[in-house]
Amino acid sequence: MTAPIKEETNALTLADKANFPFPTPEGLVYEAHFTRDQEYLAFFSEDCPYEETLHIQHLDSSGHVKEEVTLSAEYTGGVFQFIDAGANHIDFIFWPGLKIRAEWLLEPRFLWKAEAVPGVQRSDKFFRRTQIIITRRD
Repeated sequence: MTAPIKEETNALTLADKANFPFPTPEGLVYEAHFTRDQEYLAFFSEDCPYEETLHIQHLDSSGHVKEEVTLSAEYTGGVFQFIDAGANHIDFIFWPGLKIRAEWLLEPRFLWKAEAVPGVQRSDKFFRRTQIIITRRD
């Protein structure tokens, strides 16, 4: 007999921009944000055609950045398009033809392998504990 799968019950909620309690970081453009347990997963882009960068920030209830992941590609424009959200993930498109999933874990875990999506950058590169996992959705 197998043990039942434990589901994360704190569903993500796509929130209205007017309800985002923090200022947009300088030089970035607000795209979307999600809430869970008084924390936020915010998506910002740089308004730079041909080298668009997407910033995904995990913010605590006071607006402190707990973790940031950036996605970028040289000479490639990007437009954020929300597709769907589940209990612990957000599916979106940023570059044409590439569906991406951002998993927002309840607890940090070690990320040992290389990123599954090209152009993903993190401030702490080796032996990191993360709550944001980026994968491709084909």
